[in-house]
Amino acid sequence: MTQDKKYQLIAEWKKLLDNNVISYDEFEQEKKMLLDGGNSDSSESDEIVSLAIKSNDVNEQLPTNILTSNDSDDVESIKEGGKSNGTVPHQSQEEILNSGADLVKVSNSDDDLKEVKSKKNNTRRLILLVVCSLVIIAAFFVVKAFRDARLEKELSEISPAMDSTIVPTIESNSLSNETGATDSTLGLTDSTVPAPESNTSQLGNGTNPEEQWNVFFQSLMKAIDKKDLNTLVSMTKSDFEATGDILPAKDWWTGVFNNVSTDDNYREVKKKMEMGVRNVELLHSTTPAKCSGQGETGDFIFKYENGKWMLIGQFGD
Repeated sequence: MTQDKKYQLIAEWKKLLDNNVISYDEFEQEKKMLLDGGNSDSSESDEIVSLAIKSNDVNEQLPTNILTSNDSDDVESIKEGGKSNGTVPHQSQEEILNSGADLVKVSNSDDDLKEVKSKKNNTRRLILLVVCSLVIIAAFFVVKAFRDARLEKELSEISPAMDSTIVPTIESNSLSNETGATDSTLGLTDSTVPAPESNTSQLGNGTNPEEQWNVFFQSLMKAIDKKDLNTLVSMTKSDFEATGDILPAKDWWTGVFNNVSTDDNYREVKKKMEMGVRNVELLHSTTPAKCSGQGETGDFIFKYENGKWMLIGQFGD
C-alpha cells in the first residue's frame, strides 16, 4: 500500500469518527495500524464502506469511488486538504495526525474551565463567609453597647434612692457655747452625737431646724445626682461664697457640672457633703448652722434662715 493511500484511508477513518460511527480509540488503533505498515487495500476499504453504510450517510460523505481510487491527483488533493472528485472534503496529512491531539485538548480545556469556575465559586463563598462574620461581630458590639448604656441608666436611677438612705452624722440638737476651731466667719463645736431616728416630722412638716435637716440634705443629694440646676439654685444662697470668692449660685453650680477636674466636679462636691455634717456657730449670729467634714478649706457651710436650710458657701484658705 502506498503512503498516499494510507493517508487517504486515515482521512476516511477520521470522517467515520466525526460522524460518531467509530470511537476515538478505534480511530487511533486503525491509524496506528496503517502507519505501522498496513498493506490490505481492499480489506480496509471494504470495512470503511461497511461502517459508512451504518452511518446512513454513505452517499453524501463516503463515495466508494474515492476509497478505491488510485488517481494521483486525488491523493495530492487529499494531502492538501481539498476535495476528491469535487464531493468529499479531506484533511491534510498534518491535520490527520494531529486530530487525536485536538480532541484531547478540547477535553482538557473543558476541565480547565470547570476548575476555574470552581475556584471562583469557592472565592465567592469565602468572601460571603467573611462578610457575614464581620456583620455578626459588629451586631454583637452594637447590642453590647446598648445593653451597657441601659444598665448604666438604670444604675443612675437607682443611685439616688440608695443615697437617700444615707443619714449624715448630725451634731447635738443644742448649740454649744464652747469655743471651737474658728475661721474669719465661723466657730465650730466639738461635740458629736448619733443621728436621730427618722420620724414623720422629717418629711418637712416640722418647724424645728433639726427636724427639717434630713429632708433638706436628701433632696440636695438627689438634685446633685440628677444635675437639677434649678432645684440646686433654689437651695443655695444667691451670693455663694466659694472659698473666698462671691459668685451667683447659678454660676457656681454651672461651673461644678462643667468642671472635669477631680477637685471641683459634682461627684467630689457630693462626696464632701456625705462625709458627715456637724453643728457650728456663726460669729455674731445665733442662727443654726452646720458644716461638712471638719470645717477645712473647701468644706461646705449650711445655714438655717427664714424657716429653711440653705447652702451658703465654702471654707476659704
